[in-house]
Amino acid sequence: MIRIAKKIEWINALDRQLALSHREVRDVSIVLFQVENSEVKLNFESLRKSDFVGNLSSDSYAIMLPECGIDEALEIAERCLAGSETNSMVSANAIDGVLARVGSWNHNENVNDFIERVNIATTPTENNIVVAPNESQPSKQTAKDSDEFFIPDDYDSGDKQ
Repeated sequence: MIRIAKKIEWINALDRQLALSHREVRDVSIVLFQVENSEVKLNFESLRKSDFVGNLSSDSYAIMLPECGIDEALEIAERCLAGSETNSMVSANAIDGVLARVGSWNHNENVNDFIERVNIATTPTENNIVVAPNESQPSKQTAKDSDEFFIPDDYDSGDKQ
């Protein structure tokens, strides 16, 4: 059984992982799931031991993927969607009501900017997966303007800009 962390615990763990990955120059990716169909249950059973799942809201989940580039993160997102269960008949690769956003850390952004860049990515593929561009600065649209923004207003990562 996979342990699912609370939002602030997941964000703090990601912040620590980014600091470690910066020192050791290693990849970190995240997958953000927006589940709009309450009948869908994502499959987290195929995750690696180092992966960390968080419940960010009643309909949002995230996976932190240490030492994982974008290609492997896409495969993991696809497995989570393909192995998902629902009470109705759906395609294994395109589950109605679930959107996955995938991004790899670019080593030049703090935890807030990383999550924001992935969260505001648009244009899903045919299998409901969006890949965030690997830009060093987030889009001019801020994630705070989005209903899907995950970071609480009172969260402080400790980064001083």
